[in-house]
Amino acid sequence: IDRLGNRLVRLVVPASLENGPTPGKWRDEVTARADDRLFVELLVPINGKEDGWCAQEQAIRVARLEAGRLHGLHIIDPDEDEPANLEEIKAEFDRRCQAGQVQGDLVIGRGDVVEQTCLRAVATDLVVVNLSYPPEEAPLSRLQSGFPNLVRRCPRPILATPQTVSDMQRALLAFDGSPKALEALYVATYLVKKWGARLQV
Repeated sequence: IDRLGNRLVRLVVPASLENGPTPGKWRDEVTARADDRLFVELLVPINGKEDGWCAQEQAIRVARLEAGRLHGLHIIDPDEDEPANLEEIKAEFDRRCQAGQVQGDLVIGRGDVVEQTCLRAVATDLVVVNLSYPPEEAPLSRLQSGFPNLVRRCPRPILATPQTVSDMQRALLAFDGSPKALEALYVATYLVKKWGARLQV
């Protein structure tokens, strides 16, 4: 009955209006592990463009700090043929992982980028994405934009990279005491304790 109810909800409610997990669920999962690292498995969508490679470079930095593994995800539109440069994308992904001295693998999928990212994020600890430009101010544009949709639905923390690679040593936390802000505080505290980052609240 529960599965049938979920299917009916998915048929009636647009994906852009679906909510993600409740705040605190991810923290409960990671604190139950014996390992004291938060970000062991990292997921990074790769589009084959320069901004996507920037996101991979940021993910490599985090993976090196955490002794973690990198999982690349390249999504092909279901209505399009396999791109001719797919092998080049795979080779470039592998080359960057080897240069950064981290373990990595690239998976090819088909479908909606946000949906596929959320599905595969369940098996990871952090999603590193490129943020080329923020959504427009119009409500309809925000509703259709992939990034707010990803933020709302993703079951794991998201690290957005604006075409720059950070050394992750200075952190700014916007805190209002809400459940989501408490989750952000948990991550910020970890960055200070484990990575030696400087934090401003």
